[in-house]
Amino acid sequence: MQKFILLAGLCAIFADTCVASKKLACVYQSNSDEIGANPFDILRDIDTQLCNQIIYSSLKPTPVSLTSCDERKFQAFAEIKKSHPELQTFLEVDLSTAGSQIFTPENLKIFIPSVIEHLVIGNFDGLNIKWVAEKSSSELNIKQLFIAFIKELKRELGQRQLSLSVSAAQSDIIKSYDFSELSKYVDFFYVMSFDLDRQSSSNGQAQFPNVKKAMQFFADKGVAKEKFLMGISSYGYGAQQAIIPKFQEFSHPPEEAYFDSAETIEAKANFIKNSEYGGVIVKALNLDDFNGKAGKGNYPVIQHIHDIILD
Repeated sequence: MQKFILLAGLCAIFADTCVASKKLACVYQSNSDEIGANPFDILRDIDTQLCNQIIYSSLKPTPVSLTSCDERKFQAFAEIKKSHPELQTFLEVDLSTAGSQIFTPENLKIFIPSVIEHLVIGNFDGLNIKWVAEKSSSELNIKQLFIAFIKELKRELGQRQLSLSVSAAQSDIIKSYDFSELSKYVDFFYVMSFDLDRQSSSNGQAQFPNVKKAMQFFADKGVAKEKFLMGISSYGYGAQQAIIPKFQEFSHPPEEAYFDSAETIEAKANFIKNSEYGGVIVKALNLDDFNGKAGKGNYPVIQHIHDIILD
């Protein structure tokens, strides 16, 4: 009894060590460095104290293997990892257009070694797979193929972590993922809820019902909530879904521009802080106002989320 009371007291004093810590994963969008005429440099502009995970997004197989990468950017990631070993870095491979043929045993023998080679080049801690089933896929068959693919991938990765970017659309979730099986091999699920509930505020109260609905749908699958990180965007979008960097919201926004309000971003971050979910994934480092061009400090979106869920 005395031991129990002592343990309870220690937990009350050192609460952070008795509760699973939140994750803040930040995406580096490798094809967005020049958007908005505000060039991003990995070594100069990545703040290694801001996020505890950074995801390099992304490479695509052609057709079933990774054949090339930007070696300069990969080496920059390797250098960051060397000087900040506590920072977790992930390479994202986008399979959204790869089709199910990549899941066959023959093609896996080609695909997986090419992935491992690129993980070594960039000294990445883990691999993130971005995938959702094609609309024409047979639901049962494609789920089983994907589970077998993830299982083999995890086995070959060894000590490296494996994460999965999943759709926030309920129809995609039902068609694509068997979470009870996938959770045996996947360390984190990144929920791609970045563009849900844009500017949905009412009477000063930030509302994001579709995001909450998606997160609850995942929770109902029986998988530990701490494995799920909710997506928040640092960018806006305009006509024809064109991506608009954060700094342009304050300087020269297009006539048609949609950004999450500061109130909505804060409400989303507090929702995660006060929940059992694992944290937040923000897209993207180089689409936030990373160098304070608008005069509101560096990384105004990501820094605010950091201050809420990590401090």
